[in-house]
Amino acid sequence: MTRKIAVLTITHNSPLRMNYGNRLQNYALQQTLIKLGHQVMTVDYKSVYPPREHKITTVHKRTFFERLRSLTAEKVIRKLRDKILRIRNKAAYKHKLNSFDNFIRTNISWTEKKYSIDSDFSGLDSEFDYIIAGSDQIWNPYWEGTQPVYFMEFVPENKRITYAASFGVSGVQDIPENMREYYKRVLTNIPFISCREDSGCGIVEALTGKKALHVLDPVFLLEPNEWSLLEKKPSGVYIAKRYILVYFLGSIPDEAVQKIKSLKSQGFSIIYLDRADKFNSCFASPEEFLYLISHAQAILTDSFHGCAFSIIYNRPFTYFNREIYLEDMSSRFDSLFKMLSCSRYANEVVHENEILSMNYDSVNASIAKYKAVSLKFLKSAVDR
Repeated sequence: MTRKIAVLTITHNSPLRMNYGNRLQNYALQQTLIKLGHQVMTVDYKSVYPPREHKITTVHKRTFFERLRSLTAEKVIRKLRDKILRIRNKAAYKHKLNSFDNFIRTNISWTEKKYSIDSDFSGLDSEFDYIIAGSDQIWNPYWEGTQPVYFMEFVPENKRITYAASFGVSGVQDIPENMREYYKRVLTNIPFISCREDSGCGIVEALTGKKALHVLDPVFLLEPNEWSLLEKKPSGVYIAKRYILVYFLGSIPDEAVQKIKSLKSQGFSIIYLDRADKFNSCFASPEEFLYLISHAQAILTDSFHGCAFSIIYNRPFTYFNREIYLEDMSSRFDSLFKMLSCSRYANEVVHENEILSMNYDSVNASIAKYKAVSLKFLKSAVDR
């Protein structure tokens, strides 16, 4: 029987509107549910983010002669370079913004009504048979998890489903004490819970005593050839026959810089993704992102979905740990690599030749195994 299903996830209205993984996981879950025979729409929800405090510092205003004395030849060159990059990247960023908007309009089906944190969501109860919250870090207590909408209390319990929901933290000890009772109550009232990380399953069990199922991120539910249909070769950046893709959401660590230098000395071209401080940087659309991953000789990244799509396309990659706001980001990678019998931490890839090769036999077998588990969960949740 065909069901009407609403997907509730971090959307294009959030600061993550141009996050590759966020948009592609949304697309993947939508397409998977459509292939299972259902009608699917994503709730057009505008996320609200807590404002961050900014420290204002007083900067000494230099005189004309002080500025003149500071202008060495090196600084003049650097200033000129930075100005060129700003002009170039302004146009490239606008291209990315427009291309993301086009991808969102073309490939995601949205609810007609737009919602915000103050909206009345009760209308979704009569419009949809089920609400599926996920994937991505919808339950991160330091981020989106502070928003009650992702716990779906606006619909009856039997309509609540989560797919590959993530807490974004390593364990229940990372949930603030003043939020644990709330998490316990709302999670207890969701009958079908699946998490993207085994640590998330542990948090659910520790708080509620319930077993949550460990499932694949939605991007793994589509086959590589399905993703290839979306690919588009980037324009405005030089694409060599042999290139290394460098994709870091945080700063590029010194260890990665050294590996990049070594790979360049071996004749590889380097393409940077979304780096305003680099000349051969591509501000890609989601379709161009897929192309860059699938055609790279190797990928260096600190991105979860950078790793995920490298795995989907069977491309060699190396993962470098990233910390953001003093939060360790490694738990989701630990879980993914353990799940797929795959280990590509930077400290384990010692020689540059190891960066360029990777055996995917056991990894692909693990993907097939967990894909079956994940699809079985979705079918059982929506075919009631």
